[in-house]
Amino acid sequence: MCVARAAEKSGALARNPTLALGLPLMMRRAIRIVGVALLANAGAAFAQHSPRWVRGATCYEVFVRSFYDSDGDGIGDLRGLTAKLDYINDGDPRSQRSLGARCIWLMPIVESPSYHGYDATDYYRVARAYGTNDDFKRFVAAAHRRGIKVLIDMVLNHTSNEHPWFQASMRDTTSPYRKWYRWSTVKPAEKGPWGQEVWYKSPARDEYYYGVFWSGMPDLNYETPAVRAEVKRIARFWLREMNVDGFRLDAVPFLMEDGGKLAGSPGTLVAVPAQPRPAADAHRAGRRPGEGADRVLSPADDAGRAVRLLR
Repeated sequence: MCVARAAEKSGALARNPTLALGLPLMMRRAIRIVGVALLANAGAAFAQHSPRWVRGATCYEVFVRSFYDSDGDGIGDLRGLTAKLDYINDGDPRSQRSLGARCIWLMPIVESPSYHGYDATDYYRVARAYGTNDDFKRFVAAAHRRGIKVLIDMVLNHTSNEHPWFQASMRDTTSPYRKWYRWSTVKPAEKGPWGQEVWYKSPARDEYYYGVFWSGMPDLNYETPAVRAEVKRIARFWLREMNVDGFRLDAVPFLMEDGGKLAGSPGTLVAVPAQPRPAADAHRAGRRPGEGADRVLSPADDAGRAVRLLR
């Protein structure tokens, strides 16, 4: 499976609709291969659990903000992406006017205070700048009519520091969300996987919280059963209610901090033990702990044990 990335700078394509219509231009300038996984050669276990569509398929990665703007506000949106689906795949296998991709991988689309969306404030709502949940459902339906599967970026290692869960955890030590994040009354000496600061001073009181990436992205605490239960609810919502075909799991190596190991720890692979196997056609794109590139993960892949995505 090839993963192709739309490499337009933010807003450039959204402001210029003609870019979305020019196949030669897009082929020359706007696609770069970011990872290749030849699923047919991935091993017997993968072949056993993989649906036919992933074998030899091309997955086109889209940053919605920079793809196509339907309403003239300078921001790409889901209605714009839906309008230009024929560019990605028009449903005709003989067509010479579309890319023929059988999968779309959307960068984060949920509500977030940032332009990139990797810090969610609401996992159940499409970012307002991109449209509504109904717009997303219409997009998925239109993609499915063309034979395109839809994967979405699912960022479950951390939230935004503006997320209501974190705000409740920070402001009220008796809150049920208190244990959803890691807190310390003294600043631990540990540094992050690349030597960075990972403990940040709370603005509410004299204590510190953990975030492997930066202060605006506090890590969820997967030792808390309620966090694991919520993650499964989120996955079910997108699979059942929003009809996505799978996920690209972001930052999987950092889910669990285990015995001082902050990346690729043994605890990451057993964060949700003894869960039923996901549906055979629910796939995830991500990386195994220790790997530097994304690839598609089969339901049988050990990396998938970190978070079981249930249909």
